[in-house]
Amino acid sequence: MPLCKGFTQGGSNADIVLADAFVKGLIEGTDWATGFKAVVKNAEVQPLDWNVAGRGVLTSWKSLGYIPTDDFHPYGGVISLGHTEDAAKYLQRSDNWKNMYKASQVSLVSNTTGHPNTNIDSGFAGFLQVRFLNNTFGFQDPSFCSPLYNFTSCYLNAKSHETYEGSSWMYTFFVLQDMSTLVTTLGAPDTFVKRLSYLHTSCLLSTSQASSTQHATVYQETMTLAQ
Repeated sequence: MPLCKGFTQGGSNADIVLADAFVKGLIEGTDWATGFKAVVKNAEVQPLDWNVAGRGVLTSWKSLGYIPTDDFHPYGGVISLGHTEDAAKYLQRSDNWKNMYKASQVSLVSNTTGHPNTNIDSGFAGFLQVRFLNNTFGFQDPSFCSPLYNFTSCYLNAKSHETYEGSSWMYTFFVLQDMSTLVTTLGAPDTFVKRLSYLHTSCLLSTSQASSTQHATVYQETMTLAQ
């Protein structure tokens, strides 16, 4: 790709596309051994300028266990290609979202847009939270960076915060690689659906960002698990 490509999305989401094609059997005429090497490189080697492309801060993520969903995608390919040791490593990493989940964290939200000055208990507990180098939890209001509270505060700028283009309310549902465990963690199917519906009906969710496009389909995932 030429260096004049301009702005690009952060992360290494090509891993997801490759993994999806592989598990769906789109393998004819494709060099998946090379594809596997590329996906592993994305998971292991930090690019010089990860603000432009790729995954950053890999050293901290690997040492602390705060690893994003992309590590699940090498798992499917490496297990099929016979790399059992690598498969075990990436499957374990993909489970590390639990390391940033704080079960006791509650969320008080406003029924109007803007800074919440009239807070209402959402009735739900357990959200992804900030975590420091010493493994203690910090705090970012779960509704912060939602349409209800400082919506434009979570971007790559001087006033950015701990989440990107969305709130902890939104990202707590972002465990696409293991929805069954997430449903159980958040309180089984009935409670999970109530919480998901609250996200959609309380103005906490904006579907204008790429990170929120899957939330509508989570309903179907939950129905499948409940059957």
